[in-house]
Amino acid sequence: MFHSFRPFREFLLSLKAKGSFTQNLAITFSGTVAAQAIGFFFTPFIARIYGPQAYGLFALFISITGILSPMVTLQYPAAFVTARNERDFRNLVQLSLLTVFFFTIAVLIFLWLFRNRVLIFFNATELNNYIFLIPVYIFFMGIENILLGWSIKRKEFKLSAAGKILSVITSKALTVVWGLQIAATSLGMIVGNLLTYPVDSLLKLSKGIQKEFKQILRNNSVSTRWSTFKNYKAYPLYVTAGLLFSNFSNQLPVYYFSVVFNQSLVGYYALASSLVTIPVSLIISSSTTVFLQKAAEVFQNDPGQLKHLVLRLYKRLFIMGFLPLLGIAVFGDYIFLFLFGNDWKEAGLFASVLAFGVIFSVPASPLTVVFRVTRKEQLNFIINLIFIAIRLTGLLWGTFTENIQHSIIGLSLASIAWQATQLFWIFHIVALDKKRIVRDILIVGFLFYILMLVKL
Repeated sequence: MFHSFRPFREFLLSLKAKGSFTQNLAITFSGTVAAQAIGFFFTPFIARIYGPQAYGLFALFISITGILSPMVTLQYPAAFVTARNERDFRNLVQLSLLTVFFFTIAVLIFLWLFRNRVLIFFNATELNNYIFLIPVYIFFMGIENILLGWSIKRKEFKLSAAGKILSVITSKALTVVWGLQIAATSLGMIVGNLLTYPVDSLLKLSKGIQKEFKQILRNNSVSTRWSTFKNYKAYPLYVTAGLLFSNFSNQLPVYYFSVVFNQSLVGYYALASSLVTIPVSLIISSSTTVFLQKAAEVFQNDPGQLKHLVLRLYKRLFIMGFLPLLGIAVFGDYIFLFLFGNDWKEAGLFASVLAFGVIFSVPASPLTVVFRVTRKEQLNFIINLIFIAIRLTGLLWGTFTENIQHSIIGLSLASIAWQATQLFWIFHIVALDKKRIVRDILIVGFLFYILMLVKL
């Protein structure tokens, strides 16, 4: 009987061990939980204050900045934890900073020349007065990404957790005050969300990072920087490109609905997607942060143990994501009606369908770190590229039938196929049996079919 308590005792011991994987995961997860809970608390107020159209314009603006975000640093910060030595690390930081400055200027010039064409294409001319906030977003997103990679390398997970919480509080509070006291337009949501990045960055800027930063500024060897650029060229070529296509795939519905339907329907989709992804991002962001550091460490010291780490994390994450998302799938329309009112009722139906589409993203997203650690970034890039076409095909179903619900269903089915494919390849890379993934796909597919019969 006492043997049954052994896993629990081992978990507690690991939780208490300073710097352990379990403790770091717990710290990151708790910070993410608190930040997401605070964000969720504010969401009903923001949705009721601003309405579907403003929410849709905000979603389009964030989608544009989101697709640009991987290029801001060319993903060099993701290589901080895998840097071979301190010289490479210092050069990677320098390359990241240079990329942020040059890319911000490039975006500013592009928008100055072509902003009208971009806004007309997306049926979003209302954003004309806010369009030059995009380079500001780009700059602060890049700096925050550098400090995130730096804090992961230094295992400063407590500061990262605190940064998430404080940044969400200040961002959401400003958004509510702006909507009530100034104007309930998309600008209030855009400015409020922008505040997230500088606040989060300031809290990540620890004394240790400040000290190392001074040393990095004194390291100005162009030759060693060029050598580092060549050694880590997979990050700008494949990791950045992979994330670019992945982000484009994720934001594709917002672009598509902006062009084909209208901003109110974009707002429905955006709110439904954001509420569905609360439990998803809650688990993904905390798991990815810690798993990246742990996977790199295991692969360098004992590569054969990586598959055990992957399997253990997959089991935990699938269950952690499946249960809350199943609840959203079944009760999504009732939840939205209660929280947001009649104006958002259709968004609840969207949420029910979308919940199934992201079930496999909970384990798949953190585990894609395996592609980086094993230097198979090119493979993940190809997978992401192929599934952009598949997701677009799913969305087109709604165009042919003139029914946006069909687009949402097609999008969810394409997402399941995409994430399952990633998992198959990850299991293949670390030599794990794929039967578990097949079983889970059959379970999710059956429940999805039943739900569609009942809801639609």
